[in-house]
Amino acid sequence: MRPNFVVLLAGFLCTVSCGPSPASHAPKAQVVRVAEPRPSASAAAPSPEAPVKSTETFGGDRWGFVVAASANQRLAVLRRFVGSSKPQFAHHGETSARAEMTLFDLHAHTERGIEDLIAVDPERRRFLVLTHAAFLVDSENGEWLSLDDGITEDDDNRCLPPRHAAFSPNGTRIGWITKQGHVITLDLANGARHRFSGQGRLWRVWPDDDGSVVLAEVDARENGWPSQRTSCACRWCNRFARSYGMYGWSGPGFHLARIHHGGQRTAVDSPPEAPQASRPTPRCTVEPKDEQNGLQRGPWRFECKDP
Repeated sequence: MRPNFVVLLAGFLCTVSCGPSPASHAPKAQVVRVAEPRPSASAAAPSPEAPVKSTETFGGDRWGFVVAASANQRLAVLRRFVGSSKPQFAHHGETSARAEMTLFDLHAHTERGIEDLIAVDPERRRFLVLTHAAFLVDSENGEWLSLDDGITEDDDNRCLPPRHAAFSPNGTRIGWITKQGHVITLDLANGARHRFSGQGRLWRVWPDDDGSVVLAEVDARENGWPSQRTSCACRWCNRFARSYGMYGWSGPGFHLARIHHGGQRTAVDSPPEAPQASRPTPRCTVEPKDEQNGLQRGPWRFECKDP
């Protein structure tokens, strides 16, 4: 069982000591169209390239596992353990072995360490990754688009995705929180950007495909961020955990609000659905040299089934 953050948030909202939901007549939120910088890596159409048909191995002779891979067999993210010893895992999936996450570009023959993979779009074309800040990585052209003025502060929720940015359910938009406490959304089809302002401090954001956003807001007078009470050791630890539990929330209360293009604000009970990657079932997958109980041994390579 590996629940994602949207499921957890919807399931545990009733346990949160939230403030009163904003009334339907609450003041309009500020929505500002942001001038699109030129050139834009996401707005420009990438030059057509044939899908990468790679049979090369990558990742080396190390223990680890596949985190994500692009549909065109160009990008792959591995989490690998440092050292040659086989890692051992405790009841909740924790281990003393240090793990590193790396993004491989098999077309450019490069590898780059990242702090975390935030999300993958449903078509498995674009990745949201976290290094010192959040970036949008496009497997069609290999470009890394910096999310301008994005936050760098984490919320210490070790089993939730990073709070910095998110895809809309169908992957047509991304949204991210800025250091000034606004939200910027980017339409990935035409490059249009909009800025949204909420009330209080913005904890998390979920853009929707209709152009609206759902914000998780914390009272400006409160310190810190909501914290999930859980025995989960880390996001990837659940791959090896025998069990773990979720026990609600601690820290400041929060509430959810949907902000529409015109600035109208409505209370909601849950965020939009999380993007569901790998639809349809991918023809090509990243396979290790060996695998036992979720733990893989490299090197890795793309393997494609006949259509």
